[in-house]
Amino acid sequence: MSKHRYDAGDVVVLKSGAFRFGETNGSCRIVAVLPDAYGLTQYRVQFDGENCERRITHGDISHEGSVDVSKASTATPLPSGSSWINVNTIKIKK
Repeated sequence: MSKHRYDAGDVVVLKSGAFRFGETNGSCRIVAVLPDAYGLTQYRVQFDGENCERRITHGDISHEGSVDVSKASTATPLPSGSSWINVNTIKIKK
């Protein structure tokens, strides 16, 4: 199985000619990474302003304008031994 370059949540720009409709600029958000088919990585994407999802392959993506959120994120890692749950914010009814 090949390593996927993009993950769910990444914003990608499609090459010209792939799903080009008048008002769209070709950018869409990856909803899910689908299983490979015939050696091609597939993604389920959704354009802004549309309520349907489409299937594209890795070859349909223009890598120059695409943003890989997982690698571009500058989130600071948690210190070792700490939890992602903040116990002080939990409210308990008595």
